[in-house]
This record gives sequence, structure tokens and C-alpha cells, in this order.
Amino acid sequence: MGQSAGRIVCPGCGTNNFDTLTVCWKCGAPLRARKPAPEIASPADAPLPLGRVAMAVHGVGVRLGDHAIAVRAAVALGLLMPYFGLPVGLAFLMCEDADRQRVGRLCVVVSLISMLLHALVGAAALLAMRDYLTGMLTGMQGSGARRPTIEGIS
Repeated sequence: MGQSAGRIVCPGCGTNNFDTLTVCWKCGAPLRARKPAPEIASPADAPLPLGRVAMAVHGVGVRLGDHAIAVRAAVALGLLMPYFGLPVGLAFLMCEDADRQRVGRLCVVVSLISMLLHALVGAAALLAMRDYLTGMLTGMQGSGARRPTIEGIS
């Protein structure tokens, strides 16, 4: 039976199940419970948490990413590309990691504010171009009424 972080693969059908389930959600086959984690002698020997640490190099934890960089990236994505920032932020909100959820929430809020600003600037631009657009439309309507006619053909 293959296992990954927080998941159990069903021995019957191979479906990926949460480790909290006792039977497979797809075929109903019983799932074996995970083996209890071994006792850890000291905090220095504790396993590094998944999602926060990429690897251990000589016993020192190496972080996957800096939270400040993630926050700056979420703000930049939300401001510059709000229509992409919104679904990305929503995807981060679905993660189990609290840090990723905070970054996702920030990305969603900044994206929504940016979309509102985008709509206001677009409306202001249309209002500023109102005279030009109405002049262009009346010019197009006037030219349609003055079609050249060919003599002898009705």
C-alpha cells in the first residue's frame, strides 16, 4: 500500500484517499491505518514539517520560500493582473497551510480592489471619450444616408 503525506492509496483500486478514512471512497475496500510515528528522542531529531521545508542539509532546515517574497508576489499579481490573481488567490485559499491561506486571502483582496480600480478607470476613459465616440457614430450614420446612386438603376 503506497502512502504519501496525508494520503493512503487503496490496495484494491489504487484510488487516493485521505489518511483519516477507514474505507476507500470509491470501492469501499478497507484501508489499513497508518503506522504510528516513531517516538522522537529530541526536538533536533524531529522531522521537518512538509510544505515549509524543502530538504535537510547537514541537519539544518531549508525553507521552501520566504513569506515576505510570497506577500510581495501576491500583491504584484493582484495589482498587475487581477483577472489571474483572483483564481490564483482562490486556489491558495484551498490549501491546508495557514501561511498559504493568508497569502491567498491577500491576493484575492488586492485583486478585487484592482478590478474595482480597473472598472473606474475604464468608465472614466469612456466618459472622456464620449464626445469623440458620439461624433464618430453620427459621422457613420450620416454617411450611410448619402449613398451614391447610379443613374438609370432604381
